[in-house]
Amino acid sequence: MDIILSNNFILNRKIILYVGGFILPDRNAAAQRVVSNAKAIREVGFDVVFLGKSYESVKKIDKQEAKEFQGFKIYEETYPKGLSSWIYHLTSIRNVKKLIEKLGSKNIHSIIAYNYPSFALQRLLNYTKSKDINIVSDCTEWALDLNNFSLRSILKYVDTFYRMKHIHNKLDGLIAISRFLFDYYNSKMENVIFLPPLVDCKDKKWGNLINAKELEIVYAGSPGNGNKDKLDSIIDVLSIVKNRLNRKFQLIIIGISYDQFKTNFKSYKIPENIKDDIIFLGRVPHLEAVCRVQKACFSIFLREDNIINKAGFPTKFVEAITSGTPVITNDSSNLSEYFVNENYGRIINLNNQINFEETLFEVLSFPFERINKMKEKCFNDKKFHYENYIFEIQKLLNSLH
Repeated sequence: MDIILSNNFILNRKIILYVGGFILPDRNAAAQRVVSNAKAIREVGFDVVFLGKSYESVKKIDKQEAKEFQGFKIYEETYPKGLSSWIYHLTSIRNVKKLIEKLGSKNIHSIIAYNYPSFALQRLLNYTKSKDINIVSDCTEWALDLNNFSLRSILKYVDTFYRMKHIHNKLDGLIAISRFLFDYYNSKMENVIFLPPLVDCKDKKWGNLINAKELEIVYAGSPGNGNKDKLDSIIDVLSIVKNRLNRKFQLIIIGISYDQFKTNFKSYKIPENIKDDIIFLGRVPHLEAVCRVQKACFSIFLREDNIINKAGFPTKFVEAITSGTPVITNDSSNLSEYFVNENYGRIINLNNQINFEETLFEVLSFPFERINKMKEKCFNDKKFHYENYIFEIQKLLNSLH
């Protein structure tokens, strides 16, 4: 017999419980991913319940009333602050167990654990087996801080190594964000699917194709200190290209302020000839960032060729193409397979400075008519719309008991 929770929310072994460090509805890239995945899961016939994080203090799970967002139920844990709360976050599954009890373990088909801490994931694996619940990892990173040997960095390395090498192989399935992760796990376990970052193209924020009228290049993201996105290299080459380019342009930088840039790139100085052409907007709401990307001629980012970037997949690429904005980037993750279509932008060879300069000069010299045709092709492609990946989700969930 079906159980009705509320608002005709029908449960009969039909709940997928999605747990992890996402902050809904759109406070981080993780939130963007899990909501789009959940929409595809819902199309297959399952109800998705989230257990995410909140920067505010929240009630205990058994006292919480679920929030609702786009038809999904959301429960929250307080985001960890301080050593003791972080240890709890890394090891405890108490709130997951409380929510399973609240929903009824017999109503839950599977748990999807988003980049879950290894020790907590091992405990969750043991618990789900006792309750006959499937457990799947949504794996979007191979997190290693290659430039930091602090205690936190070492603990993160141990946590990542244990999860990626020892725990994932024991799970019932895995969702890989990149070809690298898919290839790595597909030979080691069953029920592995490739799912890049997805979007809902029917959402009104993706509904505007804006023709370019000014030559704007936008960077939107968190570059770290250059070990993630090579923002300094972008500025350097743009300063060289400017000397040859017979038109004005602006580089719009979203996600980091000028003061933060100076702190993160301590030894770097912006060339004098380009200082007035760069605008630092700092952190802005996600919707505002999307609007700035939609308005731009090109989105640009560059990444090191390392295991971190091979394992991940840049959300900024997906959001730019969906916004109707071509991308200038190097070949990281499995991006090269998308640039068969030149309307998507250009792949740069970071090991060839002349190629880098010439490619930038070429695309920044395009007339607006050509740029806007590229933008229209990107916008109409809808390659990352979640409905295109329903079959993959269905294949995964149907393979589980």
